[in-house]
Amino acid sequence: MDVLVVGDINVDVINLPTKKSAPQVISEVFLVKGGEAFNFACAASRLGLKVEFQGAVGRDFLGDFLIKEGRRYGVRMKVVRKGRTGITMAITKDDRKFITYRGSNSLLEFEDIRLRKAKWFYLGGFWHLESLDHEKLFEEVRGNVALNVGYPTGKGKRKLLSILPKVDLLFLNEQEYEALNLRGFGGTMVLHMGRKGSKILGGPFQPAYRVRSLNPTGAGDAFNAAFLFSIMKGDEVEHALKFANAAAALHVSNPPDFVPTYEEVMRFMEVRR
Repeated sequence: MDVLVVGDINVDVINLPTKKSAPQVISEVFLVKGGEAFNFACAASRLGLKVEFQGAVGRDFLGDFLIKEGRRYGVRMKVVRKGRTGITMAITKDDRKFITYRGSNSLLEFEDIRLRKAKWFYLGGFWHLESLDHEKLFEEVRGNVALNVGYPTGKGKRKLLSILPKVDLLFLNEQEYEALNLRGFGGTMVLHMGRKGSKILGGPFQPAYRVRSLNPTGAGDAFNAAFLFSIMKGDEVEHALKFANAAAALHVSNPPDFVPTYEEVMRFMEVRR
């Protein structure tokens, strides 16, 4: 197995941005897979990696939907079912707002996880996993470790600092970097910077591709999956950043149910070279 992914999984309710409608009306809405970890798992599998996802969904029709979606993208699904499936509403009007019900994510425990041998371990949705003993989990994890922190929405910074020494690859955006002040981190820190591009902290920078933004929700997860995929192929970090920027650009310029393949990313890079 290439990547074992543990973390949050939920349904996303997303609208396409529009300027010409009544103040409380949107023109189109999608119900799609979501969650930082689950988005990553689906994107990584779509690129060609062998991926297993472990998390928690409810015993409800939304949980059924997410399990089917994971399998549709080729992800090996090993989820526990408890509580009610999480939901995030991502509303884009003049700006973008998120409203999240954590649901089953907040009930995921260390005992629910079955660690398996993989080339990489990836944890996403750190702040939503309120019942998970992160320290115990990271004591048991072996091999390369990647972490997507997400914007701090709880009191878990002490937990975060305790597991950072085990992390090889840390993904952050600019707001998360400033909010968390993790400047003493000793591994590789990858900073995605939206329309500006991406960089390795203390290393190379790659500018973003210019595209029309239809669906920014989940772009960071698509970026992370593509970066790790490229690194696992043996690419230099400069190429990995460029490949990840291309995957994120394809993500944001397509409807919310679009997940690019390796061939689609490469064609995009060739056309935009």
